[in-house]
Amino acid sequence: MRAFRFALVLLALASNALGQNLDRLAATVAFVYKPHVGSGTAFFASADGTTLILVTAEHVSSVLKSDFRATLLGDNDTPFDVSSEELTGTKDVVWVSHDKEDVAVTLIHPKQNVLAKLGGHFLARTMLSSENTAPSRERPLTTLGFPLALGVQEHFSPITRDSSPASGLITLPRFDTHTPATFYLLENASIAGFSGAPVFLIPKPFATNSGSLAFPRTGSGSSTLTCVGIVLRNN
Repeated sequence: MRAFRFALVLLALASNALGQNLDRLAATVAFVYKPHVGSGTAFFASADGTTLILVTAEHVSSVLKSDFRATLLGDNDTPFDVSSEELTGTKDVVWVSHDKEDVAVTLIHPKQNVLAKLGGHFLARTMLSSENTAPSRERPLTTLGFPLALGVQEHFSPITRDSSPASGLITLPRFDTHTPATFYLLENASIAGFSGAPVFLIPKPFATNSGSLAFPRTGSGSSTLTCVGIVLRNN
């Protein structure tokens, strides 16, 4: 009985920690849009703490082009809307795309008023999976983004959605270029606005035979939260 109660206490503490992780992750995503044209989700990352990049799907960047707007997490969970020039430091944003995959990045050099609000907004390189493997089908993944442009009005509140992998790596034609690309599928269909959103493997505790709690390890052998992909379209 004591062991059971102890496990419940540990599970409650772990659940609180996971909730805090998700809350902190909200700062890493941005709602990106071109008024009256289209929108999607992007996220911030940094390779070395000084080089700052914005990541999204290539088919989203092709809509945004060089002039767009982004809504970020501001003070007290309020939306903070900026122009692409304020965010990137240039009027002519250049997106760099993968030669096959539906992914695009751009370097950003935020203006001082924007940079001051970006503390804690960037995923470290160690949180980005570099493995050419699909996540295990046994563990749910969490997508964080802005389907149907939700979560960017009075409060900045990106939407989370859990979904399990439904395949290993699979080659399919991209919906936009019709060229072959490598994907892994999720069991739930995407929703407009999630394109470009990061997909996270968040280690969740499970009970062992002894009644203690353990955290699953990712393919890299780490039990830390990891970004394992972004939401793309393939139809």
